[in-house]
Amino acid sequence: IVLALAYPIAAVAGGQDLSALLWHVALAAAVLIGGMVLYFMRVFGGGDAKLIAAAALWTGPAATAEFLLLTAVCGGVVALILMVFWRIRLPAFAANMPGLQRLHDARHQVPYALGIGAGGLAVYGHLPILAG
Repeated sequence: IVLALAYPIAAVAGGQDLSALLWHVALAAAVLIGGMVLYFMRVFGGGDAKLIAAAALWTGPAATAEFLLLTAVCGGVVALILMVFWRIRLPAFAANMPGLQRLHDARHQVPYALGIGAGGLAVYGHLPILAG
């Protein structure tokens, strides 16, 4: 919510005109609809669908395709790493790490927010709001 609500403030403060801001909102709405479809297909979690839409709000038309592609690649890398992680037996020291235990026991649940965050960081320098 903070990511989505911060964008209009940053856009106005950065001098972005209303039509550009509305294009960003429309694009984010389209990404949210796509994320909801993926949620109903049980590909994404609900939080992932909202997070990717909020991040797409910041990318705008110029960088959204790159952002989505890099997010998919980064999410795929995370999934591959987790597939290997799920196959190994956790060492004894991991018994004192409940977060690691939960991740290991939650087979087939990829925290896609990692891929979304990595995709967002990868396109950070191309954000339209930074160009002004």
